[in-house]
Amino acid sequence: MKNLYIPKGKTLHYEALACRNIVNDGVLIVENSIQARHISGKGVLDAGSIACRSLSAADIDAAHITTGKLAAERVCASEVRVSGAAVVSCCLEAAYVETPRLTVALSQIGELRAQEVVNLSDRRRSIPGALLAGFFRRLWMSLTVRVPVDAEYVPIEDTPESAPETPEPALGNGDAPDFEAFAPPPGALNADLWDDFEFKRLAALYRLLKPSGYALRLAPFPAGEDIHAAEPGFRDAA
Repeated sequence: MKNLYIPKGKTLHYEALACRNIVNDGVLIVENSIQARHISGKGVLDAGSIACRSLSAADIDAAHITTGKLAAERVCASEVRVSGAAVVSCCLEAAYVETPRLTVALSQIGELRAQEVVNLSDRRRSIPGALLAGFFRRLWMSLTVRVPVDAEYVPIEDTPESAPETPEPALGNGDAPDFEAFAPPPGALNADLWDDFEFKRLAALYRLLKPSGYALRLAPFPAGEDIHAAEPGFRDAA
């Protein structure tokens, strides 16, 4: 079959349909698949799957739609694949839609893959009215919305806030430690004990080794023993 025309008010049923051109102003119901070059008209199209170069109808209900161009008032399908532009003036309901450019008023889409989407206001329009409204909407967006290209920017790094640390006195090679920096506030220890050089040395070592996990324990010296006996040469040096 080369061409098929369905006038308004007539309904045709097919199990499968393959022809060149279809002009449908009535109702076309196909149980399986429709294969054609061009499908046009203002009728109702109900099919299992539709494959054509261009598709135009008032109402389309199908499981799978594969076409080059789509123009309809209402579309209900499980999967819609359009290689060109798709215009749905009233409502589009589909689980998956793939098209480079989509113009639609109301839509309920599970997954959409489109490079450009134009949403029209919710009002009843014909297909030519939707095409005209989509053209003016794209023109208005091109004049008012500008995307900066190659704009200069400086990234801002977030620096975590940390509590200020009290610097420890730095010691150079061969430098003696500044014991006054480790001195406790007045009245904390006996003044005579803090004046002892050995106590200052132990206090300085404890302050330096404390950040590494070392601990200092003071034990009483055994009674009856000379405190300087454990340090050979100390008495001679004195």
